[in-house]
Formats: sequence, C-alpha cells, structure tokens
Amino acid sequence: MNRLFSFIYGKLADTYKLKNLLTFGFFLCAIGLIIGLYSQTFSMVLIGCFIQAIGASVSPAIAMLIPVRYFSQEERGRALGIESVGTALGTAVGPIVSALTVSFWIGAGCFVYHFYSC
Repeated sequence: MNRLFSFIYGKLADTYKLKNLLTFGFFLCAIGLIIGLYSQTFSMVLIGCFIQAIGASVSPAIAMLIPVRYFSQEERGRALGIESVGTALGTAVGPIVSALTVSFWIGAGCFVYHFYSC
C-alpha cells in the first residue's frame, strides 16, 4: 500500500506544492488513526489502518524529492545518501519498535502511540 501511494504522491508533487501534499497526507494519517482508535469492530480497524497507510505514504515520496529539488548538484549525492541511510535505519528498527509497542499496548492503544509519532 505504501509504495503504491508513494508513486501517486510523487506524480502529484509535480502539480501541487510539497507543503500542501504533506498537510493532506498527515491529515489523512490522523483521520485513519482516530478511526482506528475509536473502532469497535475489526473491519473498522482495518479501514483505519488503510486510511493511515494512504496518508503516511506521503513521507517516502517527499523524502526523495526534497534532496533533488532543494540541494545543489554538489550536495545532492550526500543528501540522498543521508536520506537513504535514514530510510534503511527506519526499516531495520521499525519492527523492533512496533513489537515493543504491541507488547505494552494492546488493541487500540497502539493507535495512540502512532498518533503522537505522526
């Protein structure tokens, strides 16, 4: 889901401002988190996670565009390298943090944690 909507946000970044895309993406992420937090059925939790994924997928798309647009040719390689290291580190540490989160908060409490990290 994340990669699919990253492509869509990447195409939309050619038309709209990055600030507007980030605002829209984080707004959708927050809406999905609130739906998941107050859900009473498993299907509503899935819908909340789906909306959250659509909103959160703006981050990887924008993260690759910022070094390309706003850094000079000399600094662009370094900026893309730092961004790639951050992405790889997040991919490696993410499952560990999520496992710890699930072990402490069960059910809808995980959405509270994601709401503060978003």
